[in-house]
Amino acid sequence: MDKKSKIFFIVFFLIIIIVILVSFFKYFVYNNYYIKIVANCDPAVESCFIGECYPEEDETCNENPDKRLYYYKIINKNFKNIQPCNFQTQECPELSCKPEETDCEEVFCDENELLEGESCSNLADFVEEETNRR
Repeated sequence: MDKKSKIFFIVFFLIIIIVILVSFFKYFVYNNYYIKIVANCDPAVESCFIGECYPEEDETCNENPDKRLYYYKIINKNFKNIQPCNFQTQECPELSCKPEETDCEEVFCDENELLEGESCSNLADFVEEETNRR
């Protein structure tokens, strides 16, 4: 191998090692990456996605078909800003975006951007329910 080839391979492998180290520190040391979280949503206030659980897939699912629906929103948040859970007491803080967090996004249901099989809650339905209860 000539001198130019050796220098090329040394530089090449050094660049690969540097990229691996930068990635390791970014993702594992500084936790600088985003995760997508499904969080609870109040359909009377926000436009929520509608999900349904099935008893044959989830044993905690209610047998009553009227109580199988749940409402959710999606939160895209930087992992380093998430409070850790206390696994001894099984308590985790509710995940949400604070107003001062610029690297957090709440995604609500939008009829124009639905994927196949998704549906949105209708705010008007919940407003009518509230007025009928009074």
